[in-house]
Amino acid sequence: MDNTIFSATPKNMTPVKQDYSNGLGDRMDAISYTINFGMTDKPGEFKLIQTYEGALEIQKMVKNITNNAHQLSYTIGQDKLRWGTVPYLYEDTEYPMGDGTPGSGYAKYHKYVEDSFKNNADVAQIIEPLLVGRWRDDYAPDEEDKIPLSCYTHDEEGNKKIGWTAGEEGWYLLSLYNLYETGYAQRAWKKMQDNWNFRTHMYYDAMIPVPEGFYNNPNRTTKYGGIITNTEMEWDAVQRETLYSWENFAISSAQEHIHPKYKGISCSFSIPYGPISDEDFIDTWMNSVIIGTRGNEARDLVFGAELGGADYSTGTTPNDPEWEKFITRLFKFNLQYLYMMERRPLSFINTDDIYQVVFSGDMISTYDRKTENYTLVEKGDFVIADGGDRFIPQVGAGCKIYVYSRDGKVRTWKLPETWAGVSDIDIYKLSITAAPEKIGYAAVVDGNVTLSMDAKVPYVIVPAGNNPTPKTANFNDLASGTIVKEYQDLKFDVEGEAEFKVYGANARGGFASPSIYAECADTTKIAKIGMAEGTILHSMKIGNRGGKGRVVLHSSNPKNPDVMIELPETDQVYKFNTSWVYGETGDVTVTIENDKTASYVLFDAIMYS
Repeated sequence: MDNTIFSATPKNMTPVKQDYSNGLGDRMDAISYTINFGMTDKPGEFKLIQTYEGALEIQKMVKNITNNAHQLSYTIGQDKLRWGTVPYLYEDTEYPMGDGTPGSGYAKYHKYVEDSFKNNADVAQIIEPLLVGRWRDDYAPDEEDKIPLSCYTHDEEGNKKIGWTAGEEGWYLLSLYNLYETGYAQRAWKKMQDNWNFRTHMYYDAMIPVPEGFYNNPNRTTKYGGIITNTEMEWDAVQRETLYSWENFAISSAQEHIHPKYKGISCSFSIPYGPISDEDFIDTWMNSVIIGTRGNEARDLVFGAELGGADYSTGTTPNDPEWEKFITRLFKFNLQYLYMMERRPLSFINTDDIYQVVFSGDMISTYDRKTENYTLVEKGDFVIADGGDRFIPQVGAGCKIYVYSRDGKVRTWKLPETWAGVSDIDIYKLSITAAPEKIGYAAVVDGNVTLSMDAKVPYVIVPAGNNPTPKTANFNDLASGTIVKEYQDLKFDVEGEAEFKVYGANARGGFASPSIYAECADTTKIAKIGMAEGTILHSMKIGNRGGKGRVVLHSSNPKNPDVMIELPETDQVYKFNTSWVYGETGDVTVTIENDKTASYVLFDAIMYS
């Protein structure tokens, strides 16, 4: 086994292989951002949310501006003792989650996760294994007390020692072993798991070393061109420590497998901060749910990047000027990034004149270095991005399209080929304070629509008469084994004596979420999803507990074509889009085929409007 797990291309860290062809795969499908909880009042670069209600308000604002897109709401706890460590519950009794009594903090946090589901948000915890533990000079009486528990590591004999410091700011190299075995985080995770079969998501940040790291990354040994001050360490010690942590405590490096020790938790890796080659970027893309670098805007555009050097910190006040930065960032990078993540990077060109990546699905992403203009074009003539303008199909709901112009203009856009036959569209304005507001309509002429866009104002367009905002059935509030006949405003029925039941925690886009299945022994089963007349089924996720087969969807509206998806491999999850744009006149028929049993096929994240 290759122990060089810190190479720029992860090895032995992807237990399942997945096809990232157009329409397949279960990459990150969520708008992600961080909510900083804290009690400090020091002036600084981050705004701290002081209340539980404030955190939920942030989620609602993101829900509005993204048209109810799936959210990933990271949580960082910042207090007088600790920066960026996880979980947030540094003290079970402390404000704002705790009320002073034992158990109150955990209970409130659990409620916070459940309340977040109502905003289509999954709550995540950030683990920063290489960026944790500032000095606590103002609060700790002696040197050892200044160091958080999570910043201890172990020598070859297993003896505890202080982690390696990195620079005058006092950042420590964190051992994953300590997170789970000796540090605070392991105890909190265990308590949550034991009490609630707790579902949340963990994000391992900056797991791969780079030559000149950003953000105070201490991952700079002399071997890789940098220096770790105070105490030097052998590079193989880092590899040994992390490999041990990986084998004993990690879950999955960006796929849907859930480690049996921590059922209900899954995780992903980002690529590192700092320089990395294009070859390694492509390789890492294939092994990650979520991608991000800092300090290279051209790469963030052509490859697509979730992080990309964001430099804003918003509060809960709608007129906070930082929200404009958030919205700019959202429409410049994040929304198109989610669309790009449904493709696969195949090749790249990087010269003095042009930086270009070719994706599967006949999508080409290009940055012209001479003009500094960026374009994203699919199938030769469907323009998704051009300079400061965006025309991005909403992931999971392709008959809703985000429209945005940095400078404002009147522009004619070609509609996707899946919109063939649509004669008119409705135009809605998006904001952080309210649901989409209808402001007009436009005629479709020869497959094109002409729109007048105000500068920095986001819109969403839909076929005339369609509801602008999709809903998602995630089954988050249902217990394992529950019979499902109706959920939200959907009805579920299976032929014969079979019934849909809740399977329990199944990974959904990197998140542990309940799924439903048709309980039966048959290898083929017909099921129906009933929905109100005019409703459109946009997308769903399909999981597979074993066997081979397929799922076929048949719309009651003859204008919508049948769609079919081959089952993913065992323990994998695929998301696929129907591309339907016409409302139902009756039930959607679902044909389930599996050579072992149809009950092995799982359904989740059903998006409709």
